[in-house]
Parts: sequence; structure tokens; C-alpha cells
Amino acid sequence: MFKKLFFLSALACLAIDTASAAPIIISESFAMPADIAAVKISQQLTERHFKVVNDLNVLPRIHKGNPQLAARIPPEIQAERLLVVCQSSAIVGYLRTDPAATSLCPLTLSLVQKNGKTTVYYLQRGELLTGSAPARAVAQKADASVLDALHSAQKQ
Repeated sequence: MFKKLFFLSALACLAIDTASAAPIIISESFAMPADIAAVKISQQLTERHFKVVNDLNVLPRIHKGNPQLAARIPPEIQAERLLVVCQSSAIVGYLRTDPAATSLCPLTLSLVQKNGKTTVYYLQRGELLTGSAPARAVAQKADASVLDALHSAQKQ
């Protein structure tokens, strides 16, 4: 019990010190299926020195692993993909300014396909950091690169 209480209090302290602002979720729409959008977004992120470390096709995993949960997915949702990306310069920036901020890397983009169109959701990190101005600058720069990549991928 003591271990659990200590762990929860440590997490609360970290959360209060590092991230106390409300999260901002950015959404961008693509007039294409999620698999095509994922390729275009990955290409644009790579050009901005991000590395896609994982590309998960979520719905088949849910259908295979948990049919009861799969039955609760709305029928208009045709695909759900997660792009997990990392930018080494951001990690180095966090290590130099606020090592606790490395918890903001890697970044995840969620691609949800409904009726043949895809919406990308991205949790903007720059506004989450309130305690460290240099780390916030690193996060805002990474956010700007991700948003630029999304806009460029839409134009392709």
C-alpha cells in the first residue's frame, strides 16, 4: 500500500511541476484513406528529421484480440492508425533544459478514418510545459514541425 501511495504522489508531483496546462488537441482533415495519409505524413515528418518508430494499424489488433471491444467500435470508423514518431534534436533539447520533459517524446499522431476521409489528431506539447521556458521552446519547435508536416502532407 505504501509503495502504491508513494508512486501516485511522485506522479502527481511530476505532473504538477512539468505539465499543468490543459492539453490542446489539434485535428487536421485529409480527403483520403488513413493508409495513404499515413504514408504522406511519414514522408513529411522524415523530411523534418523525425523518425517514425512505430506505425500501428489498431483496428485489426482490437478485432483479433478483443471481439467484445471490437463490437463497440462505431461502424463508420473504418480505420485507426497510430504513428509514433521521435525527433532526436528534441530529445537532446529536453536533456539539456529539463530531463523530465523527455516524457513528452515520442509523439503520437492518431489517424481516424470515417467514410473514406481521415482526421489526424495530435496532442500539442508546447503548452503543456509551464515550469521550464527552455523546454517549452523545444516542445513548441517540435509542435511547429509536426503541424508543418501535416499541412504539407495535405497538399501532396
